[in-house]
Parts: sequence; C-alpha cells; structure tokens
Amino acid sequence: VLFRSAMSWLDLITKEIISLFSTQLSLSELAGYTIGQNLYKLVSPMTFALDRVTMTFVGTAMGDRSISRAQKSIKVAITLGLCGAALIESVSLFAKEQLVSLLSPSQEAWGHALTVFTFCLIQLPFDVIAGGLSSGIKGNGKERAGTFVSLVANTVFTFPSAYYLFFILKLGARALILSHVVCDLAKMLGYLIVYKRTDWQYQLTLISKNNKSKFHGKLDEETVTQ
Repeated sequence: VLFRSAMSWLDLITKEIISLFSTQLSLSELAGYTIGQNLYKLVSPMTFALDRVTMTFVGTAMGDRSISRAQKSIKVAITLGLCGAALIESVSLFAKEQLVSLLSPSQEAWGHALTVFTFCLIQLPFDVIAGGLSSGIKGNGKERAGTFVSLVANTVFTFPSAYYLFFILKLGARALILSHVVCDLAKMLGYLIVYKRTDWQYQLTLISKNNKSKFHGKLDEETVTQ
C-alpha cells in the first residue's frame, strides 16, 4: 500500500510540475491552451465512463472465474471507445473552428486554441486504448503494475519531452499538449505490454485466495460478535 501510495504521489507531483510550465505562456497562448483543454474535457468523460464500466465488468468476470469474459470485456470497451472517438473526431473535423470561436476572446487566442484542440483530438484514440487497458489491468488485480506504468510514462517520457519541447524548442502551448500525447502513447504501450504478459490463471488464483480470506475473516468476526 505504501509503495503504491508513493508511486501515485510521485506521479501526481510530476503532472503538477508540468502544469506549472503554463505560467510561462503569453496571455493569448494561455487562453488558447485553456480553451483547447476545456473543449477536450467535453468529450473525454466518454473514456472515464468506459473505464469504470470496464473495471467493474472485468472484476466481476474474474470473481466468477471467467477469464474469457474478462478479456472480452476489455476488447469490447476499447472497440466501443474507438468507435465513439471516431464519431467525435468526424464531427469535430467540420465543427472545431466554430466550437473554438464560441470561446475564444481574440483571434490570436483562437489560433492557439484550435491548435491545442486539434492535438487533443489526436490524443483521444491513445487515451481510449490506454484507459481500457488500464481498467482491465486494475480489474484483474494488477493495479500495482498499472500505477508503475503511469509513473514511468510521466517521469521518463512526459516530463523530459515537455521540458525539451517547451524550453529548448520554444513551442509554447503546443509543447504542453504534445507532451500529453506522448504520455498517453507511452501509457498505451506500457499497459499493452502488461496486458500481454499477464498470467490470467495466476491472477485468478490470487483473486480467489483473497476472496476466500475475506470471507473467512468475515465469518470469524460474526462468530466473535455472537
């Protein structure tokens, strides 16, 4: 528990440090970056909803000792997510300029917002796949491995790329959003490796043992109470 908490803390700190880079942006870039990110938040709840449902279905399937159903739940969730992402990106392809115009306070901010939102749409498929795999990994009991992947993605890939793109190449708001794309791509590949290397039968055994110990512990508590 302490190890997972420490990794989550380091992961959060890394994200916060990267977010501080935005204080170096000009007012128009900062406005554009904020607008682009907020527009993306209108479509990203789809991935969060699928992630929660996936984790629940995978956890239930593993509890029922059905590995095939657990794996199928992950694949179905990712497929549905990608179909939703394709629909969102198809609509945004024709309407993103109008959407950005509704929120942009100036022409200069509009240009930055449009760039950021475009990169966010590129990020969306990676986000969907990474989220589905992450939820599946948590559902089959490998939450520690998933947390480790997230930490490595942020510290080894996202932070260096954000620093290089922002301070060396001077890409401004584009550097920050590109670092998010790098992060989701790294997470997707990391989760895929964990998923492919998972011994599902072993995880099923661990979950069964854990459930039995909880059951016996509950019986002992009831016996003591009586």
